[in-house]
Amino acid sequence: MKKNQIGLRKTKQRELILEIISSAQGPVSVNEIALLLEQRDQSIGIATIYRTVNLLLENELIQCVRLQDAVQRYEQTNIPHHHHFHCNECDKVYDLEGCYLHLHESTLKEGHLVNSHEITFRGVCKDCQESS
Repeated sequence: MKKNQIGLRKTKQRELILEIISSAQGPVSVNEIALLLEQRDQSIGIATIYRTVNLLLENELIQCVRLQDAVQRYEQTNIPHHHHFHCNECDKVYDLEGCYLHLHESTLKEGHLVNSHEITFRGVCKDCQESS
């Protein structure tokens, strides 16, 4: 994390939380961030995680992803356009490479101009299929 023009200081906690979000297979919730930090033997309070996530959002280092379940998840902002897969069994969300619907900057037959879109596929992830 670099110090930007509004003075975002580099701290160990901010670095850890940003690294957790950046290395995840898909967007992660605050609770998932806390669990992943715990798995790394890093203890950061939930209030600190929320404050850090809000700071990272304000500085546009991460973005919020909202799916049908209304849980706010976070991913880095510097990744190319992509879609998501949400597992019905384990509730994990995975990034999918590329775009399955190439409509950027297109005009729909009704005359609407498309400048972005979001697609979330739902089903059972590979890990859950193998464990059942």
